[in-house]
This record gives sequence, C-alpha cells and structure tokens, in this order.
Amino acid sequence: MSQLGWFIFTIVLGVFLYQLIFMQLLYFAFIRRNPFKFYCGLAPATITAFATASTAAALPVTFRCMDEKVKVDPRISRFILPIGATVNMDGTALFVSVASIFIAQINDIPLGFGELATVCLTSTAASIASASVPSAALVLMLIVLTAIDAPVRDVSLLFAIDWFVDRIRTTNNMLGDCYAAAVVEQLSRRELAVSSSSASPGGSPASTTHFGAPGSLRADDAERGLVKPEANGHVIPMRFQEMTEREPEVVVLEIAVTNGRVKH
Repeated sequence: MSQLGWFIFTIVLGVFLYQLIFMQLLYFAFIRRNPFKFYCGLAPATITAFATASTAAALPVTFRCMDEKVKVDPRISRFILPIGATVNMDGTALFVSVASIFIAQINDIPLGFGELATVCLTSTAASIASASVPSAALVLMLIVLTAIDAPVRDVSLLFAIDWFVDRIRTTNNMLGDCYAAAVVEQLSRRELAVSSSSASPGGSPASTTHFGAPGSLRADDAERGLVKPEANGHVIPMRFQEMTEREPEVVVLEIAVTNGRVKH
C-alpha cells in the first residue's frame, strides 16, 4: 500500500513540476509575458478537465477561457486545441513511463539505460495514439510493459487508483494544448495581422466595388458587352466569362422587382 502511495506522489509531483516550471518557462521564453497570469486564466478549464477526466469533454470550456480570459486568437485556438486533444498527451506519457518503471521495480526487474530509453520512446509514441477518454492510458501500458519484458498482469494493480491519477494527468494534457496554442499565436502574429487586414470589410477602397457607382466601370465595358446600362445608373453583367479578364473585385448588384418584372 505504501508503494502505491509513493507512486501517486511521484505522478502528482511530476505533473505539477511540469505545469509550474517547464510550461511557464516555455511560455515566458516565447511570449515574454507573465506565464502565471495565463495559467490562472485557464482555471475553469483546468477544473473541468479534472472533473471529467477527458480533454475532449473540457473543450467547450477551454475554448471560452482561451477567447475571453487569456485572449488567444480564435483562429489559432480552434485549430490547435482539437488536434491537441487527440495527439498531445504529455500527461499520459509521463504516467505511462512512471507506471512502467513502478511495475518493473515491484517485480525486481533491473532496468538499464537501454530499457529506460525504450520506456521513454514507447511511452511517447503510445501517448500519441491515446484516446481522449478516461483511463485510456492503462491499455497503452501493455505496449510499454511488453517492450521491457515486464508482466502485463500487474496493470490491474493500478485500476483502484487510476480514477484519481487520470484526472491529474488530464489537466496536464489540457494545459499543454493551451500553452502550445499561445506559442503558435505568438509565432504567427505577423501572418495573422496580414490576414486580418486583407479580410477586413473596410480595407482598401479598390477591393470593393459597387457596380454602377461612378468610376466603377471602364469606358469600353458597354462596347464589349460586359454590362447593360439603364436609366437609373445601375448595370447588370451580360457575359460573366468576360468579367474574369478584369482584376478580382467584390461586385454588388442592385435589382428591383416591380409587378413581377425585374428592373435593374
């Protein structure tokens, strides 16, 4: 029983060292802002991930925290977080590594440098394939234990405590996704600014043309049959294929229907 207690303590210590030191240093190195303010802003999402033991189930709350609390661009968070909920399982990798070494130790199986490297590599690879559901890591442990010739039957020892340990490592998985999104936003800031300026409705006057407004037509448009001028000053294109010869434009047409007849 004491061995299981030390195992739980090791998992919790590793998770919080990763969250409070490594993640914060990574955030500060790339973004140069207070990382603990970002960490505290994700508290509702962290609590939800702990309660549900599933990164995917906590996604709605995580999206809201990223948009309203820590102000990460939605174009980044909507792309990074769903992918991270599938492949970014750093808490799961930590758990599988420690649990595999724990089972090897209680069976007096010596682990050299080669076996420890195998545990790290297989745990990382297996965590990528982990489903975002509770206790999925216990199934992945069979792969790692088989790689180091440890008895797979001893995975059953962890069933009684995994309900708690799973919640701890899920918070790590969720926070890893959020910090990754913040770093990606910082690295993509220039591209996001260019995209926002080109997509804004009030951008360049040349990017939007009101068809029929003064100055919006070429002198030879009517002769080429592109438009049909009317008395009210509005026009309708006659042959759309020929319009592709012109520069790309946003065209606005005004059409009035009176007594079933179209007036343009």
